[in-house]
Amino acid sequence: PSSFDHFSTGMLQIVANTFFQVNEDDPNTIFRVKGVSGESVVSQQELLSAYFLSADNHVNNPGFQIELQQMQLIPDESFIHPEWYNPQSNAVQIVDYCGAFDRYYWLEGWSILASSGILTYP
Repeated sequence: PSSFDHFSTGMLQIVANTFFQVNEDDPNTIFRVKGVSGESVVSQQELLSAYFLSADNHVNNPGFQIELQQMQLIPDESFIHPEWYNPQSNAVQIVDYCGAFDRYYWLEGWSILASSGILTYP
């Protein structure tokens, strides 16, 4: 099954996220659906775009400051989402590892932390 199939059945939920500088900060295109064989995906894109805001996702500047070798990576208060600190929230899942995707280092190769050399891996 595709990611969209998982999304359609509720197996994939995209809830209480904050995005910045992704697809021109347009909530309608933060997530994009693309047909495998060039088929029309207009209805799927409309569904995903409507879901973005209804699932409490936001577009917001986190207030990070990057100057030469110094970075301030603690988001300002407007970026913090209350659901991130509510253990009763459906947006929070208790796991036995640190990170978003088990032990896969998903920040490697594209994030500002990786390009600055800040990330270290065991």
